[in-house]
Amino acid sequence: AGPASPASPASPELFLPLPGGGTVLDAIRARPGASRGDLVARGVAFHGGQVLRELTELCEHGNSDQYYVYANLAGAHARRAPGRKAPGPGTLLRSLPVFNGLVLASLEAGSPGRGPASAGGGPPGDGLLRALLDTMDAPWMLRHVEAAARGAPPR
Repeated sequence: AGPASPASPASPELFLPLPGGGTVLDAIRARPGASRGDLVARGVAFHGGQVLRELTELCEHGNSDQYYVYANLAGAHARRAPGRKAPGPGTLLRSLPVFNGLVLASLEAGSPGRGPASAGGGPPGDGLLRALLDTMDAPWMLRHVEAAARGAPPR
């Protein structure tokens, strides 16, 4: 399962799904006094479970819903006629690898000290996320990843 709705590249963690429906942002709006950190932690835990189920399905069956989302985006690039536009940020954010990369960059920027081991040690956009975006003809999306890491909108 991908993000619940098109996320903001600067604060994608607000669009993490929560158990019972809705997103972190929905919960913040419904309960202004609630701890944003606690809600984000709940969203990360719930989303992590969804990602684990997605990976299990991918490993056991060789495909999954999110595999097809990514494969369609990458395939669209290969089939796109010269001069046609690449997918926009909203479309890319529906792809689980891109969404997860943005969430990791944003959370790493917002926490002091070391980030998650899976985030690598380099700047946002290094490694796998860069390769995924190149495959989808969207290396410009790295601006959004870098903005999320700074906690600011893209320039």
